[in-house]
Amino acid sequence: MKQLVPFTPTNCNGPVALVSDNLPDYILQVIDNNWDKISSGLGTHYTVEEITSIHDQEMIEEYNEEYASGNAW
Repeated sequence: MKQLVPFTPTNCNGPVALVSDNLPDYILQVIDNNWDKISSGLGTHYTVEEITSIHDQEMIEEYNEEYASGNAW
């Protein structure tokens, strides 16, 4: 490891990890192919006030799906 550089998976808006600048491509592909925004903790987060003020049923269902998949054991 020489130096850490930011790594941004495909379809992500910004870097999600710091990786060695000499990391082999096959390891970068593993990270890229298995990245999950929801389970990473970098998904959309809501405060209690925001959740209780949501009246759009579609938004409530989306939150419930994200919460269920992100917290599944």
